[in-house]
Amino acid sequence: MLDLDRIPGFACSFATLLIFWHRHVRWRDRFRLHDGISITLSLMLVFFALIFVYPLNMLFQAFFSSIHDSFVHTALPNEPMIGNVHELKALYICYALAYVCMAGCLASLYGHSLRRTRIAHAERIEARETFYVQWGSMSVAVLSLIAALLIPDSGAWSGLPGYIYSLLAVVYWVAGRWSRRALAQTA
Repeated sequence: MLDLDRIPGFACSFATLLIFWHRHVRWRDRFRLHDGISITLSLMLVFFALIFVYPLNMLFQAFFSSIHDSFVHTALPNEPMIGNVHELKALYICYALAYVCMAGCLASLYGHSLRRTRIAHAERIEARETFYVQWGSMSVAVLSLIAALLIPDSGAWSGLPGYIYSLLAVVYWVAGRWSRRALAQTA
């Protein structure tokens, strides 16, 4: 019963991994490449996902624990404890590096496939949108990494590297807008 409070953190972790998994499935269905580069990049994606899942879950658990603490004024039982800002920075750094690697694998898969295969123009635009989203996602993660490296060891700015990921909404919006315009021009 005590572990049921971890469900929201696991749900958010699942949703985040689902985004990467869905993009890989879309890549596989669209391109059907089975060359050495594609296989290596796909395996690297799985490897980085295994690294990514632990800091991802820790950050979401800490996030929901802090929300619980702000309302109930007590920590959730059995929650992972982040003892100081230094540990939080290390977690953000690990998360950002894994995020960059996963987005980089997907960007490389899409870039490699766009160079090697012929697909319909509309599918090419959609694939380029995903390629651009992955590059934008890597940029956001690098910005978060820089913030994690530069934040002072006092607690005032400790959440900044996590808040930077809200810029992903801008990345998705810009890439989606570009895609809609490109598709409208071809129609």
